[in-house]
Amino acid sequence: MKRFRYLLVLSFIFGIIQYANAQKSIEDRLSNLEKGQIRLEEGQKALNQRIDDLNQRVEEGQKALNQRIDDLNQRVEDLRGYIDKRFSDLNMWLQFIFGAMVCVIAGLVTQWIFMWRKISQLDTVLAMHLKESGKDVYVVKLEELGERVEKLEKVVLATR
Repeated sequence: MKRFRYLLVLSFIFGIIQYANAQKSIEDRLSNLEKGQIRLEEGQKALNQRIDDLNQRVEEGQKALNQRIDDLNQRVEDLRGYIDKRFSDLNMWLQFIFGAMVCVIAGLVTQWIFMWRKISQLDTVLAMHLKESGKDVYVVKLEELGERVEKLEKVVLATR
């Protein structure tokens, strides 16, 4: 019986020690959980800080990109104004040249019409004159050419 008591006391003491160890183990685990939770919170704060930094960098990049796009748009508008001015100048010169060509062509056509009228009137007058005088057409033309040659000879001799 003594042994039995001894065993009983020993198992009772052993149970108390086990309970104390379990209690200490639970406390250690809880403290470890609290430390882990603190580390998780610190990690969450660090992640939030990194996300905020990343968002700030993205916003700065967007602002810089928007500024470059605005600068490019302004440059395109400046070039568009410059090109519009160049085309308006070119259009003005083309209109000027076209107007001058129209005037020259109109002048030539008018001169041709007046010369044609003069020649046709001269032909009718010459034909009437030939009928009255009875001379041949070739003879009249030769006489005219001879008169012109004589006039030219006089001019050439006068200039020497």
